[in-house]
Amino acid sequence: MYSYSNPMHLHGHDFFVLAQGHGKYDADKDMQTYNLVDPPVRNTILVPVVGWTVIRFIASNPGM
Repeated sequence: MYSYSNPMHLHGHDFFVLAQGHGKYDADKDMQTYNLVDPPVRNTILVPVVGWTVIRFIASNPGM
């Protein structure tokens, strides 16, 4: 199945998905929808076409 969404993956990291939406990100409105209590943990997420995704991750993988 073909998808217009864009997969995002951080090698060596899991991340928390705080929020997703369609259209232009609006910090004043969209920050109120963040799930800061029990966000899902993923290593890959589909970012909606013409949309946005907010993630939180710990940069703990040593390297250059």
